[in-house]
Formats: sequence, structure tokens, C-alpha cells
Amino acid sequence: MIKRGITVANVAYLYSIAIEYNAEELEEFCFKFALNHMTAVTQTENFAKLDENTVKTFIIKAGKAGVFKT
Repeated sequence: MIKRGITVANVAYLYSIAIEYNAEELEEFCFKFALNHMTAVTQTENFAKLDENTVKTFIIKAGKAGVFKT
């Protein structure tokens, strides 16, 4: 299954593909995985390649999930 192959390096790419193809379960899995590895994920080449809208949506959703604590 795809979920077993998700890594810090590829999660951003798979997250964007999940959004593109409305694969909600995969999108949510990737999102939660990324939250658990936020610092490392945001430093990857695949995260840098995400389109602006996907990054914006991801950051807003991450904020709602409480990732950015004050």
C-alpha cells in the first residue's frame, strides 16, 4: 500500500497528488504524517516544489491542528 512507502522526502509530493485526485484518505494520512515531521518535511525539495495554493492550504490546516504553538 502507498502509505507504507511514505517518507519525509516524498510526503509533500504524495499530499499534492492526493489533493489533485481527491484521494481524501491518502491526503489526510499524508497531512498527519507531515505534521509529525513538520520541520524535516518543510525542508525537502518536494515541499519547495508545491504550488502556492497547496502550501497556503497546508499551512492554514496545520495551524488549525495546533502545530504552531505560541
